[in-house]
Amino acid sequence: MVWPLDEVTAPGEVLLEVAGFRYQNIDLSAVTVDAPVGFVLEPENAYDNKAIRMEVGPQKIGYVKRTQRDAVANWLTHYHVEAYVEQVNGTPERPLIYVFCRLTSR
Repeated sequence: MVWPLDEVTAPGEVLLEVAGFRYQNIDLSAVTVDAPVGFVLEPENAYDNKAIRMEVGPQKIGYVKRTQRDAVANWLTHYHVEAYVEQVNGTPERPLIYVFCRLTSR
């Protein structure tokens, strides 16, 4: 079960789990807590034309979960979104990254 985030508005804060991180072939130690995270719409994505990529610097770290992407796309359109790596953990087989997002009015 994944929270779709439909009712989250500014001002607000939420923690997102990065989807697909383990498929990006990134050294987990290269992603540090407090690193700023950017969101990039990927309409050309062959698997999901509504995909939202998450990046730390120029490096893709994964995606917003499909069940949350519409809410996050709405945030990006209507609010100022500040995002940072909050936590890096998990196991070598299933690494996890959590991103803290703060929404404020524009």
